[in-house]
Amino acid sequence: MDDADPLVIETKIEILTQCKWDSKGSVLAVAGLRLSGDGKEVSVVQFYDAHGSYLRTLKVPGGGIKALSWEGGGLRVALAVDAYIYFANIRPDYKWAYFGAPPPASLTVGQPSGGTLCYAYTRPDRVESTVMFWDLATDERVTATVSGLRALAAGGDNCALVTGPDVVTGGFRVQLCNAIGAPVDSKALPLGLIPAHVTMTKFHVFVADGRFVYVWQYRTQSKKLVADTSGGGGSGGSGSSGGAGSLPSGIGGMAGRVAARERVVDVWECDKAEQAAGGVGGAVTSVQTMDAFVHPSRAGKGAVKATLFPGRAAGAEGDGEDGGSGSLKIMALGASEKGLVVGLESGTVQRFSLPLVQLEQRFVLRQAPALLRFNCDSTLLAHVDANGQLGIMDLEKKKVDEHGDVVVGVPVCVPRGPDGGGSGGGGDGGGDDEGKEDVGAGGELFERKDCWDMIWSADHPRSLATMEKTRMFVFEDLVATEPTLSSGYLAAFGGSEVQAVLLDDVYASPDRPLRDMVRIGTSGTRAIVDGSPACTRQCFAFFCPRQT
Repeated sequence: MDDADPLVIETKIEILTQCKWDSKGSVLAVAGLRLSGDGKEVSVVQFYDAHGSYLRTLKVPGGGIKALSWEGGGLRVALAVDAYIYFANIRPDYKWAYFGAPPPASLTVGQPSGGTLCYAYTRPDRVESTVMFWDLATDERVTATVSGLRALAAGGDNCALVTGPDVVTGGFRVQLCNAIGAPVDSKALPLGLIPAHVTMTKFHVFVADGRFVYVWQYRTQSKKLVADTSGGGGSGGSGSSGGAGSLPSGIGGMAGRVAARERVVDVWECDKAEQAAGGVGGAVTSVQTMDAFVHPSRAGKGAVKATLFPGRAAGAEGDGEDGGSGSLKIMALGASEKGLVVGLESGTVQRFSLPLVQLEQRFVLRQAPALLRFNCDSTLLAHVDANGQLGIMDLEKKKVDEHGDVVVGVPVCVPRGPDGGGSGGGGDGGGDDEGKEDVGAGGELFERKDCWDMIWSADHPRSLATMEKTRMFVFEDLVATEPTLSSGYLAAFGGSEVQAVLLDDVYASPDRPLRDMVRIGTSGTRAIVDGSPACTRQCFAFFCPRQT
């Protein structure tokens, strides 16, 4: 089969031994030997999606991977290493979101809380995606057919669907929906911006490619939806959809692009301006309104390599083959009501204030982040890299670096417990020397391994829950409690209860999800987990961090 425009992926694997697609043809597993930072050969399996974008790296002990095989459902992979067979669980990156959750105090033990679970899937007889809006309180379900669904996210009482490309313009669009899937508003993304990362809060929607971040303030602090009655225009060709006609009309004059409700951030220029100015304040000029913005691919300047080829250097450390621009590729977004963080391939994290979208902080992590999440008061930032290493940055704490400069933002450390650490024994025991200096010899860097999902508590800034392999840990004041078995995707954490969804079971029969696939519980339901294996499989991970 001839392909006029094939995708080429640079895996950085020295000796390739296996390369296989899963049963659905959506994930490619590439196995072989790769050189680590100290020059040693390490057996790895790297995963890529159908578009060539890097997903994850799995490090395997032993002398090399001789064979690889996918399970029929694509949820496990078997690896033949020396005289052993290893089995690895696969956590697919489903298109799903949870929003409209009630306050933590109103949650009921043992039952799903209110809120809407939104997830997308493809039916065998259709090319378009089907999006399910499932009200967990009433068990009502509404489906919508969406063409060209690229991604979805949720925040507050709404969700955002990113679709495209358009057959005429080639552009993408973000559509705002309510809890029953009805369109509320929509905007066209800047032409040339190919969505790779999407996140959302109750006030903003953020969509990014490899270089630019599109920011749409769809709601104001007065909790009114922002309607654009300016008639569109601009390089993105944005305008309101028919569903926006019922929005409040009194705020239309202030809501258009003249009031900068839509902006575009160039993170490459932010990084250059910050370094040239010798401080963060010089980077605000890299934020443009939609009317002023023109994507480089539309300006006759040629394609932006790190933007248009997202899988080019995926998983590579220290890649600078394109003069360093590849290390500035956006790898993750995180947002709260107070700020936006952008993680780059070099490990640099840029923090912007909201709603002004001004660069106010910059720090560097040891690895490129794959997941960034603020805590409830935006003082701590959790970051997970592609290898599943979890760490936390304190965004307000200060220290003096080796050059005598005051640095804002340091790694979080916890007191060392009698079992070897306050982080529950999940760290690698190595730690960061700079972080340890802040707490003395009795503390250690907060680190976890094999983390594939995490969520902060909605009402306690130092409480969080993590998924590590098939176990869930809850942290109270950043100290781990006893883990429980689970394979659920974390949806909400409030009060003393965690809510999660068994998405693997949901996607096994997406048209007919069961209430047992979404549950909420505390330590009072521990007897269910400790019971039969069937109950263990059905229940989501739960634990009460405030046991007495």
